[in-house]
Amino acid sequence: MMVTPAQNVAGITTVTSLTPQLAATVSDTATGTLTGTFEIEHDPAATGQGTSQIWAGSLNNVASGTQVGLTVPTAKLTNGWKVRRRARAANTTAATLSSPWSDWQALTVDVPDSVSEPAVGALQVNPSQVIDGQVLTTSLTPSLLAQVTDPAGGRLRAEFKVEHDPATTGQGTGQIRAGGVDNVASGARPASPFRRGN
Repeated sequence: MMVTPAQNVAGITTVTSLTPQLAATVSDTATGTLTGTFEIEHDPAATGQGTSQIWAGSLNNVASGTQVGLTVPTAKLTNGWKVRRRARAANTTAATLSSPWSDWQALTVDVPDSVSEPAVGALQVNPSQVIDGQVLTTSLTPSLLAQVTDPAGGRLRAEFKVEHDPATTGQGTGQIRAGGVDNVASGARPASPFRRGN
């Protein structure tokens, strides 16, 4: 399951909009159309911001193997909240068939200052796939992509960095690669190729 615009820093997914889009691929070996459902609730570990469900939404009549996406409506999320999200699919034709809910995935809402702060979101690796909440790339030379924006306009420099996961032992530590793309227009999605030897 994906969320945009967002970025992942040190294993923490941060969404940079109060109306993000949730997306997931729904599939079923049985015939019939599907309904994709998303749910967001307060993180039980975060105190002082509320409890229980914040929002749920569904998209009907979806073909198996299709990615569905829904935008969280306005006035549902508040900047600074820690929430979690999940999704499931149900067979519309055979109403008794539905998948289990996916595992909860944590999300922090952190919307940048609209006046002065550049922002980065929609961080992606291409090619890649999401399995059990983990992004897996199927290439040793993937491209890193991100959308960069600046309320003030002008040109930006997009910087990318890859390092070893400090929680994983036996493979090395520290930075693996860093790079950047200059002269990027606000709202564009520059790509930084990950070449062997970089």
